Amino acid sequence: MIKSKKISLMLQKKTILDDVSCHIPKGKITMFIGNSGGGKTSLLKCMATLYQYQGDIACDGADLTLVSANERAQSIGFVFQQFHLFGHMTVLQNCMHPMQHVLKISKQKAQEKSVGDFNDVGHG
Repeated sequence: MIKSKKISLMLQKKTILDDVSCHIPKGKITMFIGNSGGGKTSLLKCMATLYQYQGDIACDGADLTLVSANERAQSIGFVFQQFHLFGHMTVLQNCMHPMQHVLKISKQKAQEKSVGDFNDVGHG
């Protein structure tokens, strides 16, 4: 589970996020939907500690600023949008790739973790 509390982010003297809080339940697929430029990707980059932010973000109760990069990589994944994906792979393969090659998780386990509770999303 990831909880963010009062996240603020400034880039190049521009406020990108201002007092944003959210809760992402463990084992659930969560989507951020909104206008272009609304801060969705910036919030995710804060959660992956790719940006320095103000506020608190915890993963399974641990403050992300105190968790090592290796420990963080085992519980938080980040797949970039658009051209950052490997074009010769499906979205599923792009999600599985770092788990298999960085974390050394089996193909089957990586697929299970990537798909998660997709049936609970209510697609169709």
